[in-house]
Amino acid sequence: MTPDQVKTFAHQANVYACQACLKLEDWQGTRDQKFAELVEAETLRRATEPDLTQLTERGATAWDGVDPQKLRERGVL
Repeated sequence: MTPDQVKTFAHQANVYACQACLKLEDWQGTRDQKFAELVEAETLRRATEPDLTQLTERGATAWDGVDPQKLRERGVL
């Protein structure tokens, strides 16, 4: 290889390495964005869930299909 070919080869390798780093940064940014969206969605989902820890025997009968005894056995009440 001539010195010019080595320089060209080294330059091309450097270009490929830079492109790979940019793609990695793009991927990491996308990953971080998607993770943030999932966390936000889970937070919103939990905010809309009913709080069963305060459910009483009388209140449980108002909920169709909720058995207060089973909730107590699972440690919710």
